[in-house]
Amino acid sequence: MKSKQYRRIEDYNIPVLKKRFNKMYQSYFDKDYGEAINYARSLIETTCKLCYNEIKGEEIEGDREFLNLNQMLNKTIELLKKEITSEEVTKILEYQLDMIVKSCNQVGKIRNRTSVSHGSIHESEDIQADETKFIMLISENMCTFLVDLLHTKTHSQKKGAIGSILDTEDLTEYGNEYVDEEKKVRYTTIGEIINSITLTFDNIDIDVDQEFISDHVRDYVEDDAEIVGIKDISNYKMRSDKKDINYSVRYTDFTEYVHVYINKEIKPIQ
Repeated sequence: MKSKQYRRIEDYNIPVLKKRFNKMYQSYFDKDYGEAINYARSLIETTCKLCYNEIKGEEIEGDREFLNLNQMLNKTIELLKKEITSEEVTKILEYQLDMIVKSCNQVGKIRNRTSVSHGSIHESEDIQADETKFIMLISENMCTFLVDLLHTKTHSQKKGAIGSILDTEDLTEYGNEYVDEEKKVRYTTIGEIINSITLTFDNIDIDVDQEFISDHVRDYVEDDAEIVGIKDISNYKMRSDKKDINYSVRYTDFTEYVHVYINKEIKPIQ
């Protein structure tokens, strides 16, 4: 996967978005500009629905609720804007987002004036290639921005931590597990995302070397993670409020070595 700062929407390889992205460009290349506008709007709507569902675990449009494009964008941006950490950038984006929302709303109005959107009973309006490409770029940039923020919110940006994308270079692969033989760290992944980590320490005493082990555990969780529940010194829970992640940490003493298991806990379905 490309470095985040160079990604386009298709680089995220999200099938439902990639399908609309490809159809948007295919319509453009086929000179079916009205249909390209349709897919530009559909791409924004689908991105909003995806982001909202990923964060909240529910549909953006509740039962008997219909949201227009403006409402979808505002509702989605409200969930994601906390990922913007700079106060100055936030102020700029508050202005820019208002412009973007208005621009994207115009996409819907343009679509509604093209012949492919409504039957010939409605007055239609032609749209040219350069105008279509402009609208497509607005749609693509908006969607990439939203998915970038979603990625930041749902994935750790800390290298090697649970929830981050695993860099598999110099690691030995065993199915869905990767091992750093030198550091004696085993990563279990779901796709390319680290889901659990096993650390191995030789010749240590978990009673004496508790602080030593704890310091190593912190290398693989979010920096703001704190212990929130202790069953005993070898079994406790941690939590990152920033990323809304709960971890379980457990030690197993095999006399000659100790395994430390760090797992991301699955949230119960509400």
